[in-house]
Amino acid sequence: GVRLRFSNELDLLRAEIAREFPAQRGNFERLIDEVVEYDDLDESHQQISARQRIAEIITEPLLVEMFFCPLMFYGSAREHDMDWGQFCIMFRSIFMEGFARPLAGVRLILKQMVRRFRELGGELKLRHGVDRFKLDDGHEQGVVLDDGTEIVARVVVSNADPKRTFLGMLEEGDLPGDFRDDVAAIKMSGPCAKVNLALREEPVWSGMPAGASPNQRSLATLVPTLEQAQRSYDQHQWGELPDELWVDCVTASNVDDTLVDQTVAPGRHVMTCFVQYLPFALREGTW
Repeated sequence: GVRLRFSNELDLLRAEIAREFPAQRGNFERLIDEVVEYDDLDESHQQISARQRIAEIITEPLLVEMFFCPLMFYGSAREHDMDWGQFCIMFRSIFMEGFARPLAGVRLILKQMVRRFRELGGELKLRHGVDRFKLDDGHEQGVVLDDGTEIVARVVVSNADPKRTFLGMLEEGDLPGDFRDDVAAIKMSGPCAKVNLALREEPVWSGMPAGASPNQRSLATLVPTLEQAQRSYDQHQWGELPDELWVDCVTASNVDDTLVDQTVAPGRHVMTCFVQYLPFALREGTW
């Protein structure tokens, strides 16, 4: 069979395509140019079929399927297809930029953000939930915390999800009815579950290349055939637990040794598993 290797280095994928699909080398460069020039703010891309757009560039059907395979594993609103915009974002993330984890962990980034925030005069209040927004004649005046404390502000920025922001923190009469209906219609149920594991030792994967680096060994995917993946998706839509599951496994302690205190637990690791497809609500029984 045909096999294409790829990593965070785009030149590796270029070399693989040149070996397996030499006639597509120029077309691949055209595809890269199209993906790079994609405008994230252009909403018209949502109406364009990625398959239709790529068929205008890549003339080898097998290569098209090999591009779509790792991207479609992450889901799409279109069956067997993606919006062109979503394709460009996923293509860049997987084939060009690469998924990554900060070498020293995300906590270092958060600490730097907090430090800079405080340098600019910001006050960070932890363990304080926001009960509701405070309005005066339709204009934002601040927030009311869950302990009753009121914080006055000219502008309020919310990073909560749309339903919590517009339906949970505002009164019914604060927003137009049609806008509230649109927000209420947003589907928030996801098909994934996350399982965190503490391991006695680093997991060994049968398909992992010999001599793989710790970074390479930190990510593994357990996935059935494409046909079974489709059946799993169909079963979850009916509220059933699939016969087989697709699991993304991330052993982050391979690249971030601060996650496990090796002086207390030598050789131990932590692994996060993203499991799909799982129904948000079971057809029979509850979680």
